[in-house]
Amino acid sequence: MKLTNIHETIEFKVTGEKSVFNISSLDESIETVYNNSSPVCKYIPGFTVDVYAVAGMGEIIADMGFLKGISIEAEVTFTNVNSFLELCDMVSADLYHMAEAVTGKNGSVRKSICPLEKNIMYIENIYIEEKYRSLGIGRYLLDNVGSLFFRSLNYSHHVHILKPFPQVKCGKHSLRNIETAASDEIARLAGFYKKSGYRFIKSTDYMYKIQSDGLFQMLEI
Repeated sequence: MKLTNIHETIEFKVTGEKSVFNISSLDESIETVYNNSSPVCKYIPGFTVDVYAVAGMGEIIADMGFLKGISIEAEVTFTNVNSFLELCDMVSADLYHMAEAVTGKNGSVRKSICPLEKNIMYIENIYIEEKYRSLGIGRYLLDNVGSLFFRSLNYSHHVHILKPFPQVKCGKHSLRNIETAASDEIARLAGFYKKSGYRFIKSTDYMYKIQSDGLFQMLEI
């Protein structure tokens, strides 16, 4: 992706937790560690997409922003976990509230949101440094995070979910909610997401976007 009014090129780096395992014994295989690891490690790994400005020789000259999210298997069944809600509650209260928005009375993800055999991407944070805003970078990242993730980690998602709420940066990959955010600020942010095809989940504060069949065909999924 080429920027419109500066001479750098943008590069995206995707890192995920699912492929990282610590082997505690020479006799212990990666498969054994994976099978014995917690449901959270196996089924709800986090990931980050970093956005960099890169000079002509490939030198990183600036951090431009990031997107941080969680990849979730829509429906999992295993010992010690009774429901999708319980699984999400193991991670954080924020993820539990998202799960409440997408599950039905039986605790399973509603089929209208995501079929049982498909996966969910929950976008926790998206942030572009102020000097690089209004160049279309945030929109590009939001529209292409699915294909970026697939090309890097070979894993696809049926639906992307997020909550439109103004945030400020408080660390390298951390944002915090602006508790005093006015309703018009939230509406403006929701409008930005609507332009990328997101719509509200009925009776909730969350928005979702089902990935098109065209995207899956392009990626040969």
